[in-house]
Amino acid sequence: MVKFQKQLEGQLVHEWKDAYLNYKQLKKDLHQIKEKQINQHENNQESSIKVMYHVKSKACDVQEDVYETILLESRLDSELDKIFFARLDAQLNMINKFYKCKEEEYILWENQLRSQMSSFLKTHSSIYYQTMNKVSSKVDNNDTFQKGKFMEKTKTNDRKWCDGNICKRNLQHASKMWPGEFIEFYKGLKLLRKFSSLNTAAFGKILKKYDKITGQCARSTYLRVVECSHFASSNKVSKLIDKAELVFIEHFTKDNPSKVMTYVRPIHKSPTHVKTFFLGIFSGCSISLLMIFFILIIVEHTVESSKSPYIQYSFPICSTLSLFLLHMYMYACNLYLWKRVGINHVFIFEITPGTELSFYDIMLLNMGLTTLLLGGMIIPLIFLTNVIKAPIYMGSDIIMLPIFMTFLALLVLPFKICYRSTRLAFLRCLGHTICSPFYKVTFSDFFLADQLTSQVTTLRNLGYASCYYIGGYFRTHDINACTKSLLFNDFLYIISVLPYWWRLMQCLRRWIDERDKSHIANGGKYLSALLAVLMRITFERNDSLQWLTLFILSSILATLYQTYWDIVIDWGLFQQNIPNPWLREKLILKQKFIYFICMGINTILRLPWLHSLLHLQIITSSQQVIDFIFACLEVIRRGLWNFIRLENEHLNNGDKHKEVQDISLPFKDLEISIF
Repeated sequence: MVKFQKQLEGQLVHEWKDAYLNYKQLKKDLHQIKEKQINQHENNQESSIKVMYHVKSKACDVQEDVYETILLESRLDSELDKIFFARLDAQLNMINKFYKCKEEEYILWENQLRSQMSSFLKTHSSIYYQTMNKVSSKVDNNDTFQKGKFMEKTKTNDRKWCDGNICKRNLQHASKMWPGEFIEFYKGLKLLRKFSSLNTAAFGKILKKYDKITGQCARSTYLRVVECSHFASSNKVSKLIDKAELVFIEHFTKDNPSKVMTYVRPIHKSPTHVKTFFLGIFSGCSISLLMIFFILIIVEHTVESSKSPYIQYSFPICSTLSLFLLHMYMYACNLYLWKRVGINHVFIFEITPGTELSFYDIMLLNMGLTTLLLGGMIIPLIFLTNVIKAPIYMGSDIIMLPIFMTFLALLVLPFKICYRSTRLAFLRCLGHTICSPFYKVTFSDFFLADQLTSQVTTLRNLGYASCYYIGGYFRTHDINACTKSLLFNDFLYIISVLPYWWRLMQCLRRWIDERDKSHIANGGKYLSALLAVLMRITFERNDSLQWLTLFILSSILATLYQTYWDIVIDWGLFQQNIPNPWLREKLILKQKFIYFICMGINTILRLPWLHSLLHLQIITSSQQVIDFIFACLEVIRRGLWNFIRLENEHLNNGDKHKEVQDISLPFKDLEISIF
């Protein structure tokens, strides 16, 4: 049987975690009472409890009932009882205060929705009759003016017509926004009602434990007051839920009540036996193929005394796809850890609940693609080692091309296969990132752009592969044709700095939208990284003292800037005069040393530019392999950054008690403040 504390932790709204009954602390208080009873062997004497309350202060501009417990006929060890009930009273008052504030917010939100909905329907009706009058002379008396035809006509006619603050050109946009707005409103109300029921149950459970330990009859007396308190007795939220359901049924589900739950209560997927089976199959194949690959690599290097043609021909595409898969594996690990510690990544990324990919979905996709990639990498090695004689030329550059095209097709195919909704969302975010200054930046957009800054090597390899195959050099196997081209070398400059440029433009757009100077400072970080990359590439091509000095100075500046921003701003760590020295006030992980380890790893993995300066020999002398190793380390660093970055964002949402998405209402002139 699952303990109530586990149930509470599993069902609570994480953004409201601090507003729930502190069940764990109250259990500790009861444990102290129990230990004192055991040590002193005192006989319990019954005591009665009287709960007094009076209007004492204000919260959210409404009167607040403050509860205080007075123990009558106290026991000899009543000091601990007083502490327990004082804490319980404080929790009850806190829950009441929070509930009233949230209730007022949703009442104001409902007024806002009702005002805008009324204006929307009024304007829609006016346009309808206006359109009817214009087309009445053209419509035969026997014809029926269908709603669908009306909507088609209103999309094109009289776009400049206005009614008060609302123009007709806004109606189509507004009609698409209403369902999402009502869904978020309805979800928030349901969460608030669940908040009330969970806290009521928590009071009952903790008081039951108190009666069991002390032999008192406090539960029934105290629960009567809890049930009469505002958060447990108010029916305003239930009425708002009923109103929202009626509006949703009337306007968005064509008077079909059964469809309401399909919108507001998404089905949460669980891993099936088929999915688990194929995950096991692909995992076994991937491990086996990986072992075969390493064996053949050793044999191929033993047979070939000269520089390996396999590395020369296939490495750009192999490393590109490998880095992509490594990033996907790190994201799968992030999903698992976020789920494990209760970080609401679905809410942060603004993903429609029920459509998000789980850890099992990502791992199944990764293992399948890994099996495909390793198979393509092994086939040319078999022919190179003469294990099997190839009847025709089967070079690695020829074999890797269809594999790369398969990866690309799985990403862009419009068919409803392979998580289509997620792929489209990814492509939409990618499009917003590429056109950064022209779109409003969301968390998902700049989070994806940050991932791209860790995939500069992948973009460079894609540039080389495009030149090699589109230029037709694979026919002659001229691997140096692209690198000898001055135009291609200039193109690499652009590719190398594109992710930083996109991120810089996002910071600029956020500053324009929000007028927050911190976005300018954040943009400075990416500008410093952009300059450091340019200096490094120029130094590698022009090994002079002048460029060496510029390279060192720009790299030091960028490293210090990025490291500070990662740890202090993005992660919220390195704070002083708090309960967790040099970390932050609130932490999700109990093992504090993990944060220090992550800070150290993040700092060290910000220093790959030192290799270009010191020319250290690492494992191999091949520059391609060395770049690939450092790129893998950067992807791993990004995975660590992702986890703590979302943890900090989750805690910030909790401080703001932000539980549903902020959706801009269609008609801004009618908006009223609810905060």
